[in-house]
Amino acid sequence: MFYKIADLKQKSNPNPITRSEFLLAFPESIESVTSCGDRLCLMTIGHQKGRRLIIVEPTSGSIQTVLTFKEQ
Repeated sequence: MFYKIADLKQKSNPNPITRSEFLLAFPESIESVTSCGDRLCLMTIGHQKGRRLIIVEPTSGSIQTVLTFKEQ
């Protein structure tokens, strides 16, 4: 799955596209992808501990933070 986030009000950033891979524990899957300031936010569902918000640093492609929202 590939997602592209663009702000049409600003000129395109000429930085090279970063590729990154990370594994999600089955049956976890990505529910939505949004921008969070200058970061990329992935909301997941299906993780055994609850929904997770994964914040990715776009220039390196690395995961910066993972927040888990436990189900009650």
